[in-house]
Amino acid sequence: MKEKTLAELANENFSSAWILKKHNINFFDESKSTVEDVCKNTKIDGNNLLIDLSQANIEFNNEEIDLDFLIDYMEKSRNKYLNNSLSNLRYIFSSNMANDAEFYKDFIEVFELLTALEANFKLHLHKEKYFLFPNARKETILEETSPEQDLQKIFVLFKEEQNFIKAILNRIEELVEMNALKEKYQSTLKILNCFVKNFKEYLQLENKVLFPKMELL
Repeated sequence: MKEKTLAELANENFSSAWILKKHNINFFDESKSTVEDVCKNTKIDGNNLLIDLSQANIEFNNEEIDLDFLIDYMEKSRNKYLNNSLSNLRYIFSSNMANDAEFYKDFIEVFELLTALEANFKLHLHKEKYFLFPNARKETILEETSPEQDLQKIFVLFKEEQNFIKAILNRIEELVEMNALKEKYQSTLKILNCFVKNFKEYLQLENKVLFPKMELL
């Protein structure tokens, strides 16, 4: 774990990101540094940090989590990570399908699902960037409408998007399970499984932390 970069740790799950914050580690500015690097250059106890990271499992209803940090985390780190991971996955599947007829037959539906997921996630990020996050920061969005009304409409759209995204992720998991015994695809399926798990945790973070905190504004 100590060889991982701060960005890798933070993007694995929000619990790790929160642990880094509590140790006063700015993983936004030092994203390419490793835990080992940071501990060498500061007075942070590396052993305690590694223990905390290995046990990281924050409760999503934790009132300590502040909204400003959460928004920075999503906007500057996690959203970009998921978007890039999704593009990389589509490239991997596209390349394999172009060179392997059996892979094409077995995974064309997964590729189509990833394509649909990418399109919907881009819309999702657009709403966060231009409506949700500015609302949280009390920035002016539309002068002729009420921010509260806008926000409620956005939540409705987000929940509809999330239901669609969850259905895509669940179907991908079903297809992975169907092909789990095919040894030649194990490395690709492992990458895909990690992505789906990461994305589901991201949706939980929105539903259980981000949206409830936004509704209290």
